[in-house]
Amino acid sequence: MTLKSFISGGHEVPDCKILLAVKSIGAKNSIPSKKDRSIAIDLVEVVLFDDTAEIVLKLWREPAASAREWRASETILLLTRPVLKDELWGRKPSLGLSHRSMLDVDPSSEWPDAKWLRKWLGDRRKKESVKQVVPEGVWDVEAAEGGVSRILFTLADVDEWVRSDPRQVFTGWLSLVVLDMSLVLMRQRGMLMVSEW
Repeated sequence: MTLKSFISGGHEVPDCKILLAVKSIGAKNSIPSKKDRSIAIDLVEVVLFDDTAEIVLKLWREPAASAREWRASETILLLTRPVLKDELWGRKPSLGLSHRSMLDVDPSSEWPDAKWLRKWLGDRRKKESVKQVVPEGVWDVEAAEGGVSRILFTLADVDEWVRSDPRQVFTGWLSLVVLDMSLVLMRQRGMLMVSEW
């Protein structure tokens, strides 16, 4: 069944199965056990989705270790008899595994539903990787769209281009995460910038 139908009542069906793709894998957390605070239990939260909805799967102990091998937008999971944890205190519902649950990683491609989900994931990746439209009047459109085979650069690409020919003009995007920033220090140095999300 689809994830949306599972959430809206399908979880009450005995031996229900849902086929989902991995959207993202969270970092491993160590949570103290309720029985013995000196023992830490591993927890990994994995966001799963299909064409109807998305949900978080909470993996504890040994299953949490297996999530390290999964790849976002590539790994497919077949969950048999998963546990739906209802909304509590404004939180969204999540999935869990019980002693009766089964988790099949990358089920056979011969299975029609798995084949369809793999094709849907491939189409989705193609749509998301389409070249960005360069706004006119903001950047040099000709430099961005001509001469360079791609528009998304890595920091290594930018470093190589600048070192090879500092006068060369090129335009594009960098996909990065700023981990640490001191706004006061940047203001004192006159290095503040404006960014739009």
